[in-house]
Amino acid sequence: MRTTDINSTITQTFTFEELKIDENMSTQEIKKKVDEIFQVWILDNISFSCIIDGIELDEN
Repeated sequence: MRTTDINSTITQTFTFEELKIDENMSTQEIKKKVDEIFQVWILDNISFSCIIDGIELDEN
């Protein structure tokens, strides 16, 4: 994993090996796997809430 700070934006780069993704998978399979990993990461690491028309909906 590599972390860099570009104009106050933090980016992280991971290898397929670090993500346990077989590089021989099809492009569609890789995209699906990366999307699944990202969704799990978002749910585990980001807390948020939504306010709609003055009503607060706690999402986490």
